[in-house]
Amino acid sequence: MQELLTVEERRDGDVAVVAAVGEVDIQTMRPLREAVRRLADDGVRYIIVDLREVGFIDSAGMSVLFAARKAVSEARGQCYVVSRPGAAVRRSLDTIGIERVMPHLESPDDALADLRERVGKPIGLATVG
Repeated sequence: MQELLTVEERRDGDVAVVAAVGEVDIQTMRPLREAVRRLADDGVRYIIVDLREVGFIDSAGMSVLFAARKAVSEARGQCYVVSRPGAAVRRSLDTIGIERVMPHLESPDDALADLRERVGKPIGLATVG
């Protein structure tokens, strides 16, 4: 049986990109939830959740984003979410006003550029795509 959600992590110090592929819902969110929880527990202060390859997200999936934000905020960090313009996931996130609580950008590179500007130091994390 093929998994409905796969997650890939890339990390450089206290910055990580977590890229999800598939659907993020109540039945599939576990790998994403565990990845962001583990990274936050390991001291990552800046998490970029890349949802560009996610075709669907429900409220349970969105709760993972809010949990990630809470975890890194406690360490004075920042959570970013990335999704494709015009995609159903982006529309869902825009509908709930995700931008009011965390930056919602179009690519991990945009998030890394914003982060470099915020923290004022180079970040060696390379992104894919």
